[in-house]
Amino acid sequence: MAVLRRTRILSLLTALLLLMTIICSSCNRIGFTFPKYSYINSVVKGFKNSDDKVNLDGELNDEVWSRMRWLEVSMKSDENVKVRMTSYFGSDGLYFAFDVDDTAVYSVRGRGTTNNSGIELYISSLKGSSSIEGYGYEIDLSANGELVVRKYLRGKYRAWPSNIHFAVKTDGELNTPACKGYTIEAYLPYSMFDGNETKAVYAMPAIIRSLSANSDERRQWYCFGMEDRDASWTKASTWWTFNEEGLLAHDVTFDVGEHGKIEGHSNVVDGDDYTFKIIPDSGYYAKSVKVDGKNVEADLLYKSGVAFYRVENVTANLKITAEFSAIPAEEINVNGKITADSKAESGISAYLVYRGYAKKVELKSDGSYSSSAPAVKGLQLYAEASGYITDYKSVPTSGGTVNLNLKKMYLGSNSTVKAMRQYNESQWDLTRLYESRVRSLSMGKFITIMNTEIFSDTVFASANISLPLLKNVDTRAGFIFYTQDGQDAFVALTMNNEKGQDYYSVQVISKNSSNWSWQGIIKDISKDTAIREKANSEDGVNLSVLYNKGKFDIWINGTKIASNVTPVDKDKNLIPSGSKVAVGLQTWNYKAAFDNLILRGSGIQDSDRGLIGGYIMSKEVTGSGKIDGPSLAAAGDLYKFYVVPSKGWYASSVTVNGVEVVDKLLYENEKAYYCIRGVTGDTKIKAVFKNVPAATVKISGTIKENNKAISGVKAWFVKGGYMQSISLSKDGDFSTQVPDINGFIYATANGYVSKYVPVSQAKNGVLNIDMQKNYIGTNSNVNHKTFYADKWDLSRLGQGIVECLSTDKFTTAMNT
Repeated sequence: MAVLRRTRILSLLTALLLLMTIICSSCNRIGFTFPKYSYINSVVKGFKNSDDKVNLDGELNDEVWSRMRWLEVSMKSDENVKVRMTSYFGSDGLYFAFDVDDTAVYSVRGRGTTNNSGIELYISSLKGSSSIEGYGYEIDLSANGELVVRKYLRGKYRAWPSNIHFAVKTDGELNTPACKGYTIEAYLPYSMFDGNETKAVYAMPAIIRSLSANSDERRQWYCFGMEDRDASWTKASTWWTFNEEGLLAHDVTFDVGEHGKIEGHSNVVDGDDYTFKIIPDSGYYAKSVKVDGKNVEADLLYKSGVAFYRVENVTANLKITAEFSAIPAEEINVNGKITADSKAESGISAYLVYRGYAKKVELKSDGSYSSSAPAVKGLQLYAEASGYITDYKSVPTSGGTVNLNLKKMYLGSNSTVKAMRQYNESQWDLTRLYESRVRSLSMGKFITIMNTEIFSDTVFASANISLPLLKNVDTRAGFIFYTQDGQDAFVALTMNNEKGQDYYSVQVISKNSSNWSWQGIIKDISKDTAIREKANSEDGVNLSVLYNKGKFDIWINGTKIASNVTPVDKDKNLIPSGSKVAVGLQTWNYKAAFDNLILRGSGIQDSDRGLIGGYIMSKEVTGSGKIDGPSLAAAGDLYKFYVVPSKGWYASSVTVNGVEVVDKLLYENEKAYYCIRGVTGDTKIKAVFKNVPAATVKISGTIKENNKAISGVKAWFVKGGYMQSISLSKDGDFSTQVPDINGFIYATANGYVSKYVPVSQAKNGVLNIDMQKNYIGTNSNVNHKTFYADKWDLSRLGQGIVECLSTDKFTTAMNT
């Protein structure tokens, strides 16, 4: 039996070889040629769709497609690469049409769909709204007719059998430079989604571009959803929605007169921005451009000399109308210099612009120019250069000299710090940064942009933030602060409506590794009608933050709501006292705008008064010296200023609103200071500085604790900011001469209460000072909340006065 089996197998192999020999000899005979490759891929044999409204041939000439709303997208890096896509919910299944313009279409069978030109479609039923696990598909539709289907299961896309069918037609011969694109018609059975009850799906196209027929390496992959919408891989609700009308979106209609055109898509998805271009014919301008009846022609922006306008957060159909008129014949002369960072820059492009009209300005090597221009009111000089902020400047109707200096772009990534959230250029609109306006373009979380230059121990940040009431979301927008090692604090205006009830607050959110701060809400503003109304308006509400050496002061709508806040996680201070930080903007789940933006690597200035509702702290000095302190203070503030005499000078008088305080000055880090506790109005601080006279007063004594010498004690003679060091022996004895200016002996030591003893208390030139151990801090005998020295002012403990400097909860100091 075994021999018989082997004989049969050998016979079959012999017959197979003979058949192959006959085929090969037929193919090699004179006059035989292989059939020419057809670049119209036909439907899989044996499949015939039953819906007669679609002839599945890849032609897109069925009348049903003309009635659908199309998604229209293009690559940002190459606008010539475009994809149009729509859907048709047929009687037997779901149909999709794709119209692709591409300058390179190479698709070779056998090397894998991910290396061949084609569409990679991500699609899910509506059940995949928050997670596509078990609902999402990745479908490769190659230009050569190959198909691969994967389903999202157990956290990744896995090969999946399907009854998908499609046809493709190329525009020119495939795998040659003549091919300029392709069209696809695809059939997907309803069983992939919600069966015959399927009424809508989420979908997101990506394009695979193979740039060569010979290499697997020359390949581009571009996902339009991620680039245009900041879409999530696994949250299908962030993709586009398609229903029985095609793309679910608002329609955009145009009514455009002669001598110009409007370029823009025919629809816009709800909540998205809509940008269109205004292109007058040569010698013409846009006399009128209206969006839903609102005139916008005077508010156009420009890129490479082409005018555009952006409609933000579209929630309904749009109607755009435009009328064009001839530019007046009368001309003026405009001249001047255009520089970047006060220097000539070869990369600057400049134009004289007026309502879509643009005349390029030719710049000389030094940045100077001279040009004719139409004599119209509203003419602007506009300039742009890579790495600089685009800027506009009005031109007088009579012409003349107009200079323009571009400032360096200061928003992006800050390389000084280890920022956890990275900057993505496509997520931010900086076109109006010249007006101090910045806007997030993403509905994602942790959308971040940093000031590229600031890294300081004192930072002021302020902006009007619009955060309108939205249903079933948790939105935030504010300022993010990073230390060099990546610790962060996010001071945010918050609107939360996840449970159907809106709740406004100001929060400080910090993160230590993977642990969120417990600190959270700083101020509940839900019941403050004025703040809510402003936050819910286009103008927004002002949020201002002063960071100073590890602590935050916070204002909302001109009212101070927090002082000396320290970001804490699990009782750990995340930003140590004195730390330098970088600052940026961050948004969560909303495309928030920041108007009147200020990011400054220094403290409060007089010009900030309108933002923080503060009082002016004016300073007046006579003689040689200065008073250091902020120009403004909020109501109720603890205001600290330093008295700094020049070398050889002292302050004989320091008054606060006429009250003498010179003998109440305290000292730290060899500097004199005074604190005004509870500012109640504009304040005048005056100092009179005089020359320090010769040291003629002899004084000696001891500085000890219960007649015992103290290790590490230091002492000075002080008066009005003047400090004269006093040498101490190992036993704590001293002998010196000091000026006759009614000063003090100031003694301090680690772990002891600082002492200020008037020289006038000396008896017969002898002054003994008895030091006392500090008795406020941490008590090791019991468990209690952590004591933070920087949250308490113990400078007047010698006078029996202790003051809390923090508004944090559970701020604790114990008798030791």
